Amino acid sequence: MNAAIPNHLKMGYEPRVSSKRFSLILFFFFLAQLPLGTQARAFPQSIGLGYGACQTCHYHPAGGGALSDYGRALAATIFSARPFYLKAENQSSEEIDETLAQHSGFLGREPLPGWLRPNLTYRGMHYSQNLGSSNSISRWITMQADMGVTIKSPKERLIAVGRFGYIPAPSNVSQSQKKAAQSWISREHYLGVRASKHLGMYLGMMDTVFGLKVPDHTAYLRSKTLFNQNDQSHGLLMHYSTTESDLYLHVLTGNLYQSSDLRQKGVSISGEHEFTKTLRLGASGFVGSNNYRDRHLAATHLRWGFPGNSALLAQLGVIREDFISSAPAVGGYWFGQFFTELSRGLNLMMTTEAYTSDWTVKKTRLFRAGPSIQYLPMQRLELRFDILGTHSRGDDLLSADTFTLQSQVHLWL
Repeated sequence: MNAAIPNHLKMGYEPRVSSKRFSLILFFFFLAQLPLGTQARAFPQSIGLGYGACQTCHYHPAGGGALSDYGRALAATIFSARPFYLKAENQSSEEIDETLAQHSGFLGREPLPGWLRPNLTYRGMHYSQNLGSSNSISRWITMQADMGVTIKSPKERLIAVGRFGYIPAPSNVSQSQKKAAQSWISREHYLGVRASKHLGMYLGMMDTVFGLKVPDHTAYLRSKTLFNQNDQSHGLLMHYSTTESDLYLHVLTGNLYQSSDLRQKGVSISGEHEFTKTLRLGASGFVGSNNYRDRHLAATHLRWGFPGNSALLAQLGVIREDFISSAPAVGGYWFGQFFTELSRGLNLMMTTEAYTSDWTVKKTRLFRAGPSIQYLPMQRLELRFDILGTHSRGDDLLSADTFTLQSQVHLWL
């Protein structure tokens, strides 16, 4: 790690393209995923910095949701660039980082009661598709607008977490349907108890624990598994941790805000083991059902950090769907993403994905790849630009190869 951590924080867009050309693009994207020996500081890829356990920075033991005080300070001093207005000051790098850490709270340096930690998050995206054609699309999408609060005991043995969020109505529905659609939901609310440093129990509504926790909600490992940003479930989560391992058992009763016949009830089991400080391997399994289908999922994943603080994420998964009105379908997906730092706060990301809903028949196979630039010019601000190319093949092919341009802004307090 080549950036100082303050002393008080030290702890343990879519034109059509030919298949040949697209294949070349995929080939070069694959090459670009090989380790380059530079530095990465992206949030889930903090394994490249030696931070393997998600609970280091998050109140939720599997990551995601609100940041703890330590997580906020790391976001300010490790993941974000030093803001321009501090560079002119006559301070050393360590002193600037110390100042940034002290201003990482919800109200900056102003203290809050030790038991109260509020938070606000906004994430928006400009989406461009079929540019230059008669049916081009260009629009702004609010992906996330959340407010939340964490109440905790002094040593965080007891926590209560709540987060309320906005969901935009789909663009392809009528105005009357948009008005009728529910636009605000509770994304999570739960109580957590740490019986010991190794054992914790969390009761309420939260994300299902399964595989990698990445913020790319359009990625197949989230959208096809139905473990996405609006797919929370009520249930009981048990977490057991050691220095090298994390084990999760999540018993799910489904989303109690849904009709009872739609609720996906089941069990998820997930675990991850640390072989070295920069290498973790994990596996997950899920069994669930509602009145219309049964679902069985399995996945294995890897988080691997490289010298110079680069990191690779990978996940391979299988999805079996048993519908009451059709034969079972067994499909799966691949996700691979390499992050490398160009300078502090400026990261290059390369992603490859694949998905099919059924391997046993000649269904459409989807392949997607593309680079992304992530820039955090200062704490509380993230900018991102993605170019994604999607290639489809199969007997039931419905679309040509395409490119999509996406630009995002993420703000948080």
